[in-house]
Amino acid sequence: MLNRVKDPEEHFLVRGVCLESLAWAGPWFEPKSRLDHKVYRAILDCLRDPHSNVRFWACYAAGQMRILAARPLLLSLRNDEGLSCMGWTVGYEATEALKAIDGKPSWDDERLPGPCPYPPLW
Repeated sequence: MLNRVKDPEEHFLVRGVCLESLAWAGPWFEPKSRLDHKVYRAILDCLRDPHSNVRFWACYAAGQMRILAARPLLLSLRNDEGLSCMGWTVGYEATEALKAIDGKPSWDDERLPGPCPYPPLW
């Protein structure tokens, strides 16, 4: 999965699903092994990816894993209007990820701002 996330030639939907899956792979709150550090590095790199879907899912993964090192990048992405395959913006997901890192209610813990105004991309 990690190799697919890091491969810029891989389809953006595949990379997004892999990022989401890595976020749910276990309690990652502190990297303990070399593999954990590689996963963190890949997520941080994906926050700078040219494709908005990859940035969106990297924001999600950073929030789920509570990657403190992602805070500066997430702060810079709060106004990113790029769309994900889910129809939500990168900026929305970056804001929610920052809440999660700070231990505040986010995602399902609070009411979403209404139905997504954009149709899914697939």
